[in-house]
Amino acid sequence: MIDSRLDIIPLENPFELKTGVLLPIRVLYQGKPISGVDVEGGDHQKMSITDKEGGAKIPLTKGHQLLSVSVKEPLKNDPDADYLSITSTLTFEVTK
Repeated sequence: MIDSRLDIIPLENPFELKTGVLLPIRVLYQGKPISGVDVEGGDHQKMSITDKEGGAKIPLTKGHQLLSVSVKEPLKNDPDADYLSITSTLTFEVTK
């Protein structure tokens, strides 16, 4: 199993949902829920923001869906950068 630092987990099967339905997701950072993270859509538009349990609800439209989340991790003793930007994406298609 791959250990990821940042995960977007759909809490329902997105392939079984229809246009107009809200898809519940949970965002985990280092295996724990993270709050206050913007969930963006394919055109970088803000779709939602995670709550204290890392949860958010994303409105679905017909066609290709692209969700992304990002966090910045401070770096210590690195002369080339102040932080590491970590991004995770989830893609799927709504056909109904």
